[in-house]
Parts: sequence; C-alpha cells; structure tokens
Amino acid sequence: MRKKYIIGSMVLVATAAAVVTISANGISGNTASDITGSSEIAYETTIEESEAKIAISEKNTVGAGKSSESEEDALKEYFEDKAIIDTNMVKKYVKVYESDVEDKEDEVVIGKITADTVVTVSQVGEKWTRVRSGSVKGWVRTQNLIFGDEAAKKVGEDAEFKVVIQENKTKAYKEADINSEVVTTLKEETSHDVKEKNENWIKVSTDDGNAYLRLNHVTLKWTSEKAEAEKESREAEEKASKEAESKKAKEEESKKAAESKAAEESWLAESEAQKAAAEEASRQAAEEASRQAAAEEASRQAAAQAAAEEASRQAAAQAAAEEASRQAAAQAAAEEASRQAAAQAAAEEASRQAAAQAAAEEASRQAAAQAAAEEASRQAAAQAAAEEASRQAAAQAAAEQAAQQAAQQQYLGKFRITHYCSCPICCGQWSTGAATVVGASGMALTPGQSIAVNPAQIPYGSKVMINGQIYIAADTGVGSNCIDIYTGTNHAVASAGGMYYADVYLVK
Repeated sequence: MRKKYIIGSMVLVATAAAVVTISANGISGNTASDITGSSEIAYETTIEESEAKIAISEKNTVGAGKSSESEEDALKEYFEDKAIIDTNMVKKYVKVYESDVEDKEDEVVIGKITADTVVTVSQVGEKWTRVRSGSVKGWVRTQNLIFGDEAAKKVGEDAEFKVVIQENKTKAYKEADINSEVVTTLKEETSHDVKEKNENWIKVSTDDGNAYLRLNHVTLKWTSEKAEAEKESREAEEKASKEAESKKAKEEESKKAAESKAAEESWLAESEAQKAAAEEASRQAAEEASRQAAAEEASRQAAAQAAAEEASRQAAAQAAAEEASRQAAAQAAAEEASRQAAAQAAAEEASRQAAAQAAAEEASRQAAAQAAAEEASRQAAAQAAAEEASRQAAAQAAAEQAAQQAAQQQYLGKFRITHYCSCPICCGQWSTGAATVVGASGMALTPGQSIAVNPAQIPYGSKVMINGQIYIAADTGVGSNCIDIYTGTNHAVASAGGMYYADVYLVK
C-alpha cells in the first residue's frame, strides 16, 4: 500500500479506500460514501478502492520556493492542527457525527472518513474530537486518531525525498540560472532524487548527471518502497481470492448442468409411453368437442334472436325517454330565461336607485366639505389676526423692557474677564483655607456671583451685568477694566473659566 501526503508543494503517497486529488488551483473528487466538496480535502473512489492521495493546500508549512530545517521539522509543523485516522483502530472508515454527545443511537451520521486519511482538527476532547475532511465537518472518537509527533513519525517512516516533473519536456539546467546550459529535458510524471534545494531552484539526479530545475515546474514528495511492497502484497491476495471464488462458481455451474441433463433424459423416457395414450384421448375429446360445438351453435343463435328483440324494445323505450327529457329540458330552459329576465330587471332598478342614492350622498358630502373649508378658512384668518396682535404686543413689551433696562443700566466699557479661587495659587498670602471665604469688602464670597474689582472704578456692593448675568463687587481686583469672577475653592474650575473680554454694565 503506497502512502502519499502532500505538505505544501511536497507530496507524500498513502494507502486508503479512496483517491484524493488536489492541485494549487483547487481540489476535485468523490468518496465512496458520497462525501463531496471543493474544500481542503476531497475524495475520488476507484472500483478496487486501491489507494488514496491525501492533499493539503500550498498555504501549509513547506511551500514551493520555501525551505524547512528538515523533513521531520516540516512534518511536525504540519501536524500541529492535523491528525491521521488510525488504521490500528479503524479497518475501513470512521463515522462522522453531527454532535459530540455520548449516545449516538439517534444521531445523524453526516459522513464517513477513510482510514489513514489526514484530517484538520479544530477541537480536541477526551472522548470526542471535531475534525474536517473536505466538505465533511463533525465529531469522531478521539481514540481513532493519531496526533502530533506520532502522526508525523507515521508519515515519515521509510520515506524517501523525491521530485516529480509537472510538465513534459521540462528543462534541466547545468547551473541554477535560466541562462546556463540545458543539460536535458525531462518527461512529465518522472521522479528524481533530490540533492539540494534553495528558494527558487532544486538540484536533482538525472540520466545525464546532476542538473537544476525551477521549483515552479516540479512537485516535491516523499515515497515509500515499503508501502509499495505492501500494496503489491495486498493486490496479490485480492487476486488469489477472486480466482478462488471464480473456480468455486464454475464448479457449482458444472454440477447444476449435470443434474439438469439427467432430469431431461428421464423426462424423455416417460413421455414416449404417455404419447400413445394421449393421442387416443385426444381423438375422443375431438369427437366430444364437435358434438358440443353443434349444441352451442344452436343455443347461440336462439340467444342472438332473443337479444335482437330485446335490443329493439330497449331502443324504442330509449327514444321515448329521450323525447320526454328533451321536452322537460326545453320547459326548464324557458322558465330559467323568464326568471333571469326578471332578475335582470330587478338588478337594473336596484342599480339605478343605488346610483341616485350615491349621487345624493356625494352632493351632501361636497356641501359639507365646502362648509367645513369655509369655516377652516375663517378660523385660520382669525388665528392669523390673533397671532399678529400677540406679536405686536410682545414687540411693544420688549421695546418697553429694553427702554426700562437702558434707563437702569450704565455702560462701563469692555473689561477683561478672568477667574480665581481661594487657593494659594490665586490668592497667595490671603488664602486661609477656610470653608467660608470673606472678600476685601468684608462680605462672604459666593461662587459664580461674587467678583473682584478695582473699588475706585466699581464700588464694593455694586451690581454689574456681564453677558446678561448679574454679579456683586465684593473683593479687590487687579486693576482698572479688569474683573475677576470668584469660582470657589477648586483651582481646576478657575483654570477652566479662562480669560475673555466682555461689555460690562452697572445696574442701578
């Protein structure tokens, strides 16, 4: 049995009950259990189910144009998320289940995977492992799988590193350079021993000596002579078994033919004695048949006469019945026509009355709609007049309020506005740390209301308006046309207030 496992563009040949074919461009094939798909692994079964090629896409481990530290390292790296169906536990295939529950009697089997197949592992449990093989994804028993280094070792046993030519007449160069001399051309599917390998070239042995091949024209693989010998042994056993079965079938057929011939000879001997008796019986039967035929003919003629008379009587009765039926049908048709005419007239009258009623209702609806429209128009006009009066009143009130405020306010000019708190950073030696802070005016300071001013410009206790808000002068400021707004004890709040310029009014 020959094993082939493809690692990237490297190939290993393996034995199983199906054949899998995968290229760098895709995967094709069918399985004996009708498992199909174009995923990472697919199957194609022959009549003899002689071998399987398990293929892994070029994205895994060792790819074309790339090297690994060793063949063993490449296999170990590849089997980090792979496993092999163990032939010591499974003779032909494993069943793949939809879930990992222990009781599988009522579970649906979603597929089968042939023994010795490489599968991709996504979840490993003590009893059940979730795997994927082609389009089949499900759970198999963990005990039926070989993992990690053990799987890599199984694949790598007795393996030999070879290169397989992908294209016919592939050029083999003297040096690793397409401009060097062409040593020979190699046939498609021929294999050669590998000597060296780098990123783009591989050195192989040919009938004309060592030569270099471009990696994109070849496939690298491991093959096993031991596996080939096992395959030949298995095929020989199968051939011997088939020959034994064929011989047994021929012997059975010969035995049946002899028995059939003996039975035929016995039957011929008995038939000669019976033939004379049969001829006499046949003559007597013929005479009796002739007499019976004459009697039957007379009886038949009498029956035919009676049948003719009965048919004539039935025909007359049928004609009378048909005439009566025709007349009844004509009467019924006349009555139906009369009924339909009356119904038609009634329907037309009802339709006319309904149309008149609908016209009356439509006229009433339109009149009501007209009245409603006129009322709505009147109300809208009244509403508009009321809104206009309200707007004018509001404008009048606003004008009066503005005039009143103008009379009560004195514009002091544009001031620089800053913010401060009671901390040492803002107040220095006058910072007491007390909960209640008293300003230079002797008044307790209120955050967001008290301000520090130049008392020569704005006397203590004065109310000023800044951006529509009223403040009270209760502390000493830093100069003319400068106002410092007290924010409390938190310096972060004072810093966040920043500095800006605003118009300031003295409220009388």
